[in-house]
Amino acid sequence: MAVKSLDPEVYLRGDNPLGWALAVRMRRGRMGRPALVLQSLARITRAGLSDMKKVLLLNCVKMYGKLNRAEEAQMQAMMETEEYRDVREVELTWSEQLESKGEKKGQRKAVLDLCEAFDIPLTAAQSDRIANMELDELESLRAHLKRHRAWPR
Repeated sequence: MAVKSLDPEVYLRGDNPLGWALAVRMRRGRMGRPALVLQSLARITRAGLSDMKKVLLLNCVKMYGKLNRAEEAQMQAMMETEEYRDVREVELTWSEQLESKGEKKGQRKAVLDLCEAFDIPLTAAQSDRIANMELDELESLRAHLKRHRAWPR
């Protein structure tokens, strides 16, 4: 039986976390697409799952439950209610974490590229330090390297 022919409400009421995430791929039935995605997000958010499992399931919903602009606006309006406050907080945290992770990765690469371009050899300690820096530290180090073409003292 194809996932698209299944009833999402049955899976959202069930206790299978993967069923909650895949519900966004099932037939809509009485639920509109924005409500279906929001219900999936809510079910996952409120479950007593590990953070890793939640991230994987939320990623599944994001991948398979893509909404067009109008649908996204509808879902955002629904999330503004007190009933979905927890979902709103997780949604913000999740997207901010992904964005921050991407920015850090980009800044780390830029710092390492500058060190290579300016023939600045890095010790193991300096490499470890770069790997563990926060975004603001990486930005500051990058600016210093561009100005001085040397590792800060």
